[in-house]
Amino acid sequence: MKELTVLICILTLPLHSQSRFDQPTNQTYQSTYVPKDVDLYERAAKEKQRQQYELEIKSLNQTQKKIERLKKMYDDAHSYPNEISNGLHNVEITDGSSFSGSMQVYVQDNKITHMCNDGVKVDPVTFASKITNGKCLYRFNIPDSGESPYIDAYFIEDIYK
Repeated sequence: MKELTVLICILTLPLHSQSRFDQPTNQTYQSTYVPKDVDLYERAAKEKQRQQYELEIKSLNQTQKKIERLKKMYDDAHSYPNEISNGLHNVEITDGSSFSGSMQVYVQDNKITHMCNDGVKVDPVTFASKITNGKCLYRFNIPDSGESPYIDAYFIEDIYK
């Protein structure tokens, strides 16, 4: 009988000894260690952003200087043509603040009718003012974007003929 009592005690002991404190808890571990490389990567990314910003500012400043030179060249001309002949012409273009470049255009009846690429009419112009004093304003369609901003076209080659 003694053996039976000991056997029952041994078998029921695990049932009595379990409590809520014996249950394993669901713990989440988070590392608090930050490798030194992370700081290095952050500084490198910030330096790259700073360099990119400086490059954009430098490019914008160069464009604005180019626009100023173009306007000064135009203003310094002693005379301007009354009309621009029909045909293909090289023009200097700008939006007045952030863009400047060269382009070929086709002129018909003293108005720009098309933009050209290597002498071939490419895109029709949606709006063009009459060319006055070797200068005009025009717009064109940008595929998938709508109309361009207004662009000034300067016929510098024709002005300085």
